[in-house]
Amino acid sequence: MAATFELDVSMALDDLGWHFSSWAHRGYCDETLRGLRELEAGEYADMFATAYELAKPHWAVLIRPPDGNFGNWYNKSDFRKATEPLSLRRWDLQKADRGIFGCWTRYARKYPHKVTQVIAPFRAR
Repeated sequence: MAATFELDVSMALDDLGWHFSSWAHRGYCDETLRGLRELEAGEYADMFATAYELAKPHWAVLIRPPDGNFGNWYNKSDFRKATEPLSLRRWDLQKADRGIFGCWTRYARKYPHKVTQVIAPFRAR
């Protein structure tokens, strides 16, 4: 679930499509999606899954953009156009429900046993 933090940061600084350039690692993206589902962040998970599928055909460019400048490619790309509605919806949700961090709060209240660990008191030997 910790992987969801970077997605929230990406959305604060850039947009959903750009996130995949910053975090172009399939395993990390898979983990982010699992984390969103664990958090029961349904619409966020659906948006991320859709954007991830849109990113896959562009993976080589995400990792190594032409001329080394992702922004030059991305700002003119069909990938940006395809992910823009998802980013706009994500930003609307952020305003309404505190975004992914809000999901963490709800999750912790619903499942405190999953986010806390009982530590035995220190015992002198």
